[in-house]
Amino acid sequence: MDNPLEYGAIICVDGPHKGKIGYFYDNAHDCNLCSEDCCSDNCNFEDKDCHDCPEYKTGHGNCPKFAIVYFGDMLLCTNYYMVPIEHCSNVIPMIDLINRIEELRRSIRRAKNNSKKNDLLIELEYVRTQFYEKHILSSISSNKGKILLISHSSKDKEFANCLYADLVEQGHTPWLDDRDIKPGQSIPKEIQKILSRADYILVLLSPNSVTSSWVAAEWESAYWDEIESQKVKLIPLLIEHCDISQLLKTKKYIDFREHYQQSFNYLLKSL
Repeated sequence: MDNPLEYGAIICVDGPHKGKIGYFYDNAHDCNLCSEDCCSDNCNFEDKDCHDCPEYKTGHGNCPKFAIVYFGDMLLCTNYYMVPIEHCSNVIPMIDLINRIEELRRSIRRAKNNSKKNDLLIELEYVRTQFYEKHILSSISSNKGKILLISHSSKDKEFANCLYADLVEQGHTPWLDDRDIKPGQSIPKEIQKILSRADYILVLLSPNSVTSSWVAAEWESAYWDEIESQKVKLIPLLIEHCDISQLLKTKKYIDFREHYQQSFNYLLKSL
């Protein structure tokens, strides 16, 4: 089976390492972890490397494949891990990078073993690098995809910025007031411009946004334009439980509360 992963940054999406972010160096078969009977019955695993075994090339068609993963810069890590390749993904949402950074900070504060703390610090530095690279790319990329206004409360800025970066990575052109309104420009005027240009309005629904008059003004304008044009333009994204407006209750929302990547993929298909 072809290797489904690209070499480089990955996130573990299942198993004991779920949520950890590391560097995928290579893939391999590990006979010590394999239940398939494709090698010699006389094999006693004394050889340190199964590749040196003359029976090695006779099978392995059904053997599970493992990713060799370093949780951090491989030049700094003292060891690597064999992770089932199906537990790894190259798709690392911005919000998972932020969550992992916070989890590593908490773990470092609690760590009493210096060796463990050092491993966590190495991973933290690697995850921070991935975060900054993605953040910078989202600021300088010039994409030709859909123009997407992200309508949100300022209190939901972190989620909005994560969504922004992930949409840029997929080739779209999202719009956020903090990023796209220059100093000195009129805020209402610039919002009116993007409302007329945007292909879709993505409304982040939360207790913060449903009480925001700014957010209401943005989506209500799009709502009536949608009715007039008979074309879907408004897509609600539920990021926290809240009381949804009666007008928006008539529209199907995408639920981002539990599985961000699944919901994000569904959003991409909807655009």
